[in-house]
Amino acid sequence: MPMSRTPSISVVVPTYNPQDFLRATIASVDSQTITPDEVIIIDDGSETPVGPLASLNLPQLKVIRTEHGGLSSAWNHALHHAQGEWVAFLDHDDLWHPMKLERQIERAGADVDVIFCQRQKFLSETGAPIFTPAYLAEFCESPALSLLKSFFATPSTILIRKTLLHSVAGFDSALASSADYDMWIRLALQGARFDLVDEVLVSKRISASSIQGQQELGAKSEYLLRALEKNRPAMRRFLGLSDDEWSLRMGFNLGFFLAAIESQSEDSSLHTLQEQIGRYGMAARYAAALRTQHAPLCERPWYPETTWTQLGFPGLPINE
Repeated sequence: MPMSRTPSISVVVPTYNPQDFLRATIASVDSQTITPDEVIIIDDGSETPVGPLASLNLPQLKVIRTEHGGLSSAWNHALHHAQGEWVAFLDHDDLWHPMKLERQIERAGADVDVIFCQRQKFLSETGAPIFTPAYLAEFCESPALSLLKSFFATPSTILIRKTLLHSVAGFDSALASSADYDMWIRLALQGARFDLVDEVLVSKRISASSIQGQQELGAKSEYLLRALEKNRPAMRRFLGLSDDEWSLRMGFNLGFFLAAIESQSEDSSLHTLQEQIGRYGMAARYAAALRTQHAPLCERPWYPETTWTQLGFPGLPINE
C-alpha cells in the first residue's frame, strides 16, 4: 500500500578515482522527476578530490572525503550521514533514467522494505547495449531461496529503508567484494519484503574504471562464496536444507562461474575456481554440462529450475 506522502530519500554515490564518469552520473540524479532530499558522494580517498568533478550546483549535494577503505566502508560512511527515510545507491559510473526514483517511491508503503528495478548494461566505449538477463518477479515471493540460486540486483537498482540497513549493522567491511550480496542475504533472512518495478530504469556501465573494479571471475566467485558460507547456518535453517542439498546448490553456482570463465577464453582464474569446485562433490558434473550450454543459457533470463531440465538433470528437492 503506497504512502500518502512522499518519504524522504538520500542518494548515496560511493566513488574512487572516477575519471570522467561522475559528472554524468550526478547529472542523471539531477534529471529525476522527483528531487531527492540529499545526494551524498563518498570520496573514498581518490588520488584527486572529486568535488569539482561532481559540481552541478545541486543544493542538496554533499561531498564527504574519507581515507580509502573500499566500497563497504564507503557505503557505511554514507549511511552514517544519511538523513532520508529511504536510501538509493548509485555506482559512480552508472546512470539513472529520469523516472527511476519516482517509479520506485510509488511502491514505498508499509508492506515493502526493498524496491529494485530492471537494468541494462552498456559498453562504456561505444554506448552499445549488452545482453542483460531480466530480474524475475518470483524473487519477491521467496527472497532467501532466490538468493541461494542467483546473485540478485546491482546496488544502483536498489531503494531501501534506512532503518533496515541500520538494523543489520550496515555492510560487512571484511568482504572486499560482494558485500551487497551478503547484505541482501541477511535482509532476506530477517524477513525483509522485496518488490520489483519491472522497468529498465538503470543503465549499468561496463568499464575497467568501475569502483568495484574488473576483478578476475575466479577471485569474484571467492567473495561470493564467502558471503554464502558466512550465512550458511542461517540459510540452511531458514530454508530447511540438508548438507547434500546445500552442496548441490553450491556446486551449480560454481559450475556456472566456471562455464562463464571458459566461455571468455581466459584461463587465469580457472585454477582458483577449480580448487573451489573441489569443495563440493557435484560441482564438476554440473560444470561439465554448463560448459556446453553456457551460450544458449545466457540468451534468455536464467533461473536454475529451468536449467536442470534443459541440461537433463533431475530437479533439486528445494525447487519443489
